[in-house]
Amino acid sequence: MPSGLCVRPVRVPTGDFITDDFITDDGGAMARNKKQTDNAFVLFDILYEDGTRSSNRRIPSTLLGGLDGDAPARDMIEEQDRKIAEMSGHPRAAIKTMIRASAK
Repeated sequence: MPSGLCVRPVRVPTGDFITDDFITDDGGAMARNKKQTDNAFVLFDILYEDGTRSSNRRIPSTLLGGLDGDAPARDMIEEQDRKIAEMSGHPRAAIKTMIRASAK
């Protein structure tokens, strides 16, 4: 068997604690996968009835995922649009469609 293909788990002391790493036959350590973190925001692309588009609108992920689906995101974006229109004096058209932005 070629060197480096057999992998065995070992406990390697590092500093004040012991970690579980993987060591190959030739003594090199394999990279560990990073743990996936919960993203704090979900991005949405918004298309308005007048044809304008707003990309990557950030919505806290804590608002989503319940029985209401993405409806709370629509409410929050509409509230943001009202505040922006109030400050700028230019009203925003109604939301036609709203989809989650693709991950990059």
